[in-house]
Amino acid sequence: MGFELAGQDGHYKRVSGVVDRNGVILRAIGVDVPIAVRYAWSDVPVGSLTNAAGLPASPFRSDDWDGVTTGTTWRAWPRKRTASAEQPTQPQQQAPPPPPAPPQPSSPAP
Repeated sequence: MGFELAGQDGHYKRVSGVVDRNGVILRAIGVDVPIAVRYAWSDVPVGSLTNAAGLPASPFRSDDWDGVTTGTTWRAWPRKRTASAEQPTQPQQQAPPPPPAPPQPSSPAP
């Protein structure tokens, strides 16, 4: 299903669950008193929860605990640092010269 429950130790465990009319009933072995739940919370989420229109549920979590990314800044692509911000990491290539102009037609001889 894609759900996980955490007990008072703060460790998440996979669950078994059933969808009924009023919501989702979850159960995890080793979690007697659940204090947090998360759904599809991973790098490659696997979830099967949809609404009546068939649209998938978004990933979510109910806790606000510090995670492995706390205090870090996310960057799409790591960039190499250079000695100067103006100095590129690779030399820039110059554009090729334009092709030669086609020859002009000559006027006919008299």
